[in-house]
Amino acid sequence: DFSTEYGAIIYDPETGLEDDFGYIKFSLPSEKVTFDLAISAESATTSSSSVTTQVVTQIEVGVAKLASEVADIIAVNAIVIGGPCANSAAATLMGNPSPCYAGFTEGEATVKLYENGGNVAMLIAGATGDDTRTAAKVVANGGISAIDGTEAVVTTLTETVTVPTVVEDETPEE
Repeated sequence: DFSTEYGAIIYDPETGLEDDFGYIKFSLPSEKVTFDLAISAESATTSSSSVTTQVVTQIEVGVAKLASEVADIIAVNAIVIGGPCANSAAATLMGNPSPCYAGFTEGEATVKLYENGGNVAMLIAGATGDDTRTAAKVVANGGISAIDGTEAVVTTLTETVTVPTVVEDETPEE
């Protein structure tokens, strides 16, 4: 037997269809029938533990533009993707390095914040397009949230993130 959501009861339909004539026995209520149902297990156990989580809050991107469509990258908050050889906004943020690939190592990408007055630009740039793409994916997935400071290096093969080491200038004083 089973009941429909409106309270109609259909009695064992398989038994009624066994002979050549077949029949289905059912009853219809004069009003809609409602009921409360509670189901419980015979026994249950509970356990608890603590977990540390990081929540990545996805933000809506108001606008996406090519570097050529932004008059002054320093005058706006921006996420700049691509290195200075391929992206004029990146070149401007980095002070127009010469050669444009200076400081980049294949298999790594840089994620760096540039502050200009009240504006901040995040640069995501690698030695190759694949390095840049992997670093952008790491940033989008919240992979650099545990880094303190304004710069991180993404090793693109393993997608690990580290803080770059600063090499002291060892020029002898005269």
